[in-house]
Amino acid sequence: MHWIHVASSQLTILYTIYAKRGQKAMDAAGILPAFQGVAIHDHWFAYFAYSQLKHG
Repeated sequence: MHWIHVASSQLTILYTIYAKRGQKAMDAAGILPAFQGVAIHDHWFAYFAYSQLKHG
């Protein structure tokens, strides 16, 4: 089984498919490690590894 991860903005949507979920998969997608701003998410614990984010 693989997981689909989604990151979106007002202008674009990025879908990535990864064999695992969690921080490893989010790092592989490359968005959250570099993102500065507010990330709206479901408050799953893996998102809180990115201390530079404001969580919504």
